[in-house]
Amino acid sequence: MAVINAILLVSEPAQAHTASRSFVLLLPTKLIIICGALSVLMSFVALLVLRDESIRGKAAVFAPHKTSFLMSISQTLSLVALLALIVIGFAGSRDPLGNPLPLVIWTFWWVIMVLFHAVVGNAWTWLNPLTPVSRIANALGTRPRTLPKTAASAMCLMLFAAFAWWQLVYVTPEDPTRLATLVSVYLAFSFLGINLFGTTWVSTVDPFHTIFSWLSACAPLAKGDGWQWRWPGWGLAQLPAFSRTQLALLIMLLATLSFDALANSFFWFQVIGENPLDFQGRGSVMGRNTLGLLASMAVLAAVVFTSIVLGWLWAGKPKPLLQVMQALALSLLPISVALHFAHFLPDTIVNGQYLLKSLGLYSGHVSASMLNTAFGATLVYAAQATAVVGGHMVAVAVARRAIALMNLPHQTGWKLEAPFALLMVAYTGFSLWLLSTATVG
Repeated sequence: MAVINAILLVSEPAQAHTASRSFVLLLPTKLIIICGALSVLMSFVALLVLRDESIRGKAAVFAPHKTSFLMSISQTLSLVALLALIVIGFAGSRDPLGNPLPLVIWTFWWVIMVLFHAVVGNAWTWLNPLTPVSRIANALGTRPRTLPKTAASAMCLMLFAAFAWWQLVYVTPEDPTRLATLVSVYLAFSFLGINLFGTTWVSTVDPFHTIFSWLSACAPLAKGDGWQWRWPGWGLAQLPAFSRTQLALLIMLLATLSFDALANSFFWFQVIGENPLDFQGRGSVMGRNTLGLLASMAVLAAVVFTSIVLGWLWAGKPKPLLQVMQALALSLLPISVALHFAHFLPDTIVNGQYLLKSLGLYSGHVSASMLNTAFGATLVYAAQATAVVGGHMVAVAVARRAIALMNLPHQTGWKLEAPFALLMVAYTGFSLWLLSTATVG
């Protein structure tokens, strides 16, 4: 008894432990899933009532960014900061929550920056560290070679697949030393590519340049002569037609977000024959999760393609199939943004505090209290569910506008979109289920 009392005296609350999913499982999630899916369905029905002319409308567009002295300075500082983080990754703490490199990469860059782009616009043009790398390559005076489109497409998809595999499948994606090695290899590979093939490497091979430019088109803020408001997702119609490579990249982006949530669910553990109550860590399921990640990309691609083809056939093939796919695929981006927000919100609440602490901007205790009470966990889940439903509703509106811009007869237009809209309804239910199902950890 004396030993127990002594342990209790020196122990402290586990402030960063989260129990939000335990509270969520007590909510009427089945009703929420049904209501969310029905809301998306009703948004599609409501949009059918509107005239195509009112849907088309003119949207404010972003003015092209021109390289300025201040932009060059910010890009150079970004590269210097990244190099410093790499050094800290090698020489600093091995604790992923104490070393700023993993926190900057996974919390700031891959969560906060992504969502920032979807709200405000393309800040990556000011922070892309590859831009000063291209200036260094240009200063060397090497005459760039021509990069074949097929090779550029293959490398773009392979780079994002490798990134997704590292994040979702690899045993220790947050290990500072290994992450520093990965980032170093990425920078060296990019420098070599830019030196050999010129600045087109960034726009054709680097997947993140493309993804951030897409996300900025979702933003409700647009900067032309001044800042202007527009409907979320309306700027997507001004993007150039997607290539087949970009369509594949978009499917991969959405599939990784879904698989990220699915891979931790009891359902997935049952599929791969693993006991979720005796989980030995990622190393025990790397092979099966690799296949699962690839399968999720293939299945989503097949489902999206099938739904678009069905609508295309039902509408009487009014436009070339590739044109229809390019138009409707744009609507997957708001869904990606919504899933990104919903999936990473709980972790960001906690890891954001660790990020500030590792940078010396916060000295208090890291707390997960918001996720450890019924009210806080319910509030977070409500924000997640609202984002998922809202993102799918925006996606339906974007798809509806894309069809309206084709200037087809109204009946042809809704036939063309209907199967794809039903897919969005089903995907809403699936996404809400992922938020509420039992998970490991």
